[in-house]
Amino acid sequence: MSDPLCFTIAGCALELRPEGGLEVPPPPAAFSAFRGATDGERMTLHLAAGDPPQPKGERLFASLPVWSLHRAGNGMLFEMLAHHPPRRRSLFVARRRGLRRLWFQGADRDPFAGPALELLFVLHLAEHGGLLLHGCGFARGGRGLLFLGESGAGKSTIARLLAQEGAGEIVSDDRVILRRDGRGGFLLYGTPWHGEARFAARGGVPLAAAFLLRHGREHRKTPLSRPAAVSGLLQCSFPPLWDRGAMAETLRRFDELAGRVPFFALEFLPDRGVLELLAEAPRR
Repeated sequence: MSDPLCFTIAGCALELRPEGGLEVPPPPAAFSAFRGATDGERMTLHLAAGDPPQPKGERLFASLPVWSLHRAGNGMLFEMLAHHPPRRRSLFVARRRGLRRLWFQGADRDPFAGPALELLFVLHLAEHGGLLLHGCGFARGGRGLLFLGESGAGKSTIARLLAQEGAGEIVSDDRVILRRDGRGGFLLYGTPWHGEARFAARGGVPLAAAFLLRHGREHRKTPLSRPAAVSGLLQCSFPPLWDRGAMAETLRRFDELAGRVPFFALEFLPDRGVLELLAEAPRR
């Protein structure tokens, strides 16, 4: 049986604990920057082979063909990759006592494959004041810049240009986490779920400004209104759509963020000229 593995992502320590002689493959390279535990928040994810004993109930939400969410006993059950039997798996999360178990029904028992770990963090962040966003994060001089965009918006391009500048660190080029800092602001964290540019670092820097990426014919930065910023956040987030109360809290968090951090629409061409705009101090 493999030994437990522990990673710290956005200030939360996640321990992967295999059961029943299960052998866990080595984690992907992107997880190396997140190895180790931390004091404070902790989650344990038990790993097991077989079918979950909890009976599957009403379907609450679906993001087919990748996953669907169902009621199950005293918790929730995510069924994942059912269209691909070798990688089929189910994630059970109890409503009480914090039990979390990933069941592997196929031959592939790699916990890093599929959406299980991301979904686990979506649930955790919804309960602990955080957000998982589709974005690129950059840390420079102790301050963070966030670039939001859906697939193809240019996040990896921005990441490469910023990396060439050499004046900071890319904390992620595809998935970032924001959490309150306890002083009215937000901290920007990287995640191991990188994009094409393959940047992944822990981060944890105060967020100074956010940009909604748009392809354009010139480099231009335009301030966004608070409602427009909230709309952009909603389009580029991974919210708990299956939970009305958690969604209401997430929208309040979006509004708080848009009220505290300057948001801009950023039109750019894929060249270093856009870095001059980003060198300016962010102002609404």
